[in-house]
Amino acid sequence: MKILILSIILSICGTITIAQTKNKAKIYPPTEEEGDVLEKRWDCMLRNTYSVSDRLKIFPFSKYKKVVLVSFEPQEIIPDDLVDVNGSPALSPQNYLKDSIGYFPVKNKRFYKIKALETKVLSKKEIEKLTNILYNIGVKSNKSYHGLKNFEMGANCYEPRNAILFFDKKGNVPEYIEFCFECRRRKVSSEKIKLNVFCHQKYDILKTFFKSTGIKYVEENNNFN
Repeated sequence: MKILILSIILSICGTITIAQTKNKAKIYPPTEEEGDVLEKRWDCMLRNTYSVSDRLKIFPFSKYKKVVLVSFEPQEIIPDDLVDVNGSPALSPQNYLKDSIGYFPVKNKRFYKIKALETKVLSKKEIEKLTNILYNIGVKSNKSYHGLKNFEMGANCYEPRNAILFFDKKGNVPEYIEFCFECRRRKVSSEKIKLNVFCHQKYDILKTFFKSTGIKYVEENNNFN
């Protein structure tokens, strides 16, 4: 009897293992056809229909009414391993002035206008356009295809030049969204800011919006002067 019970248990365990193996997603390079389908599914479209009032209830637009676009110079990378012909460090703390603020025009929630190349306070209509881009435009489909799932991609580089700043009534900047349009990557100031997955063309759409408001410096080869 004990042998029979043990056989039944082993049989059930084997069946579960086989089922789990069958349900496990396949991992393999996509074919050209699969790649084309996934690419088209990740194109941008008007996916949601949140009204203006609904969009303005989403944080941080729900809390901060003054929204400002900015451009700034990206971080300058100073190599710390350069040496001169004598083997001494070519760059020392005495040879260059460290900037305590950094490249970003906000530090400890304080806005440093001197660090910003351009600023644009958004009007009510411009905020409506911005929230429409952020929350209504999304991917056509994020469903898997032949066991393959699409995912958001960006370059390894990160040289941000633009941001959306959210000012409180005291003139501080508690929240922001930073963008590197060239590398197609972004950074938010806190986990409270929830952004949808960015479809393929969304960075280009946002970049066009920045430029439409008068912000010219969005990429390395752009001249804002």
